[in-house]
Amino acid sequence: IIFDNENSTPLLRLSWNKLDKNYVAAFGSDSNSVIVMDLRKPSVCCKELPTHGAFVNAIAWAPQSRSHLLAGTEDGGTLIW
Repeated sequence: IIFDNENSTPLLRLSWNKLDKNYVAAFGSDSNSVIVMDLRKPSVCCKELPTHGAFVNAIAWAPQSRSHLLAGTEDGGTLIW
């Protein structure tokens, strides 16, 4: 995956969408947003999903839905998009 964000922050974790193989979600170290990439255009961020300000610690796609993504934040918050 070739992806360069504006802050030059290294990607910390990736989560593949098992129901739609074209999409992967990722976040960088000390990031308070999740990026969604379409692997058909890997150098472009398809969507950036902001949190409420806390750093992201974990991400996972819903196992029965191709369009729902879950993120856990350092303050114990859980976000579902």
